[in-house]
Amino acid sequence: MAKTRMAIGLLALCVLSACHKAPEDERASALKSAADQQARQIEDQAKTQTQGMEQQADSLKAQAKQACGYTGERLKVQADALEREANIIEKQANTRADGIRESAEAQAKLISSR
Repeated sequence: MAKTRMAIGLLALCVLSACHKAPEDERASALKSAADQQARQIEDQAKTQTQGMEQQADSLKAQAKQACGYTGERLKVQADALEREANIIEKQANTRADGIRESAEAQAKLISSR
């Protein structure tokens, strides 16, 4: 019976110590949280920008269908270029966001390991 109480006490102590974060862990967590917020902001800005470009491209495609000859071709090329540019902007934003998250993760590991 005493061994059971002792085991329960040790288990409770382990659980409580696991719940308490060291200052380094809290700093690491805050760093990752701030980086994630910054990364989401970059992704959201890119999404807003590319949505406008995609709407403009759709409008140009509609105009291209109505136009004839070279004018229609020019409008289609402009629409395709806008779509490609939007794709590049999105890829660039995702790469920047991933870099920010990875950098924060590395810094957090360094902080936690001290």
